[in-house]
Amino acid sequence: MTPKKVLASYEDRLREDTATVFHPVTLPLERRRRRPPGNVLLVDGDPHILDEVGCRLVAWGLSVLCEATASRCLAVLRQEAPDLLLLGRRLRDREGLEILQEVRKVRPGLPVLMIGVSTPEVREEALRRGAMGVLTRPFSAEDLEREVFRALEP
Repeated sequence: MTPKKVLASYEDRLREDTATVFHPVTLPLERRRRRPPGNVLLVDGDPHILDEVGCRLVAWGLSVLCEATASRCLAVLRQEAPDLLLLGRRLRDREGLEILQEVRKVRPGLPVLMIGVSTPEVREEALRRGAMGVLTRPFSAEDLEREVFRALEP
């Protein structure tokens, strides 16, 4: 997933009113070089989460594709090969937990981090269904950064 493809896809979705806008924040080049490159699929039903988390991921030098529905998530996973899936608990059309098993069928080795989980029971269920990690609410930028780059390590 090249940055050009991500931008074109995002611009298409903006025209169709199915995406939100976030403004990337740039970091000094020396900080970005220390990070492994990666393509991240970010899926959440909350546009504020897409904006905030997406902005941070871009600032850390990652390519990001944002989606808000389970159907789009699964469609993208069938066509693209992201390095990481950040999956929100609540999507616009389904619960994030519901599609974890489908994600495992489409992309068996794909690392999945659940974000926005609020209870220990949901956390355990996400891990049982195949998530490699869970960020419980509220999570800090440092927690997000640590978990994302841990998941992207070879």
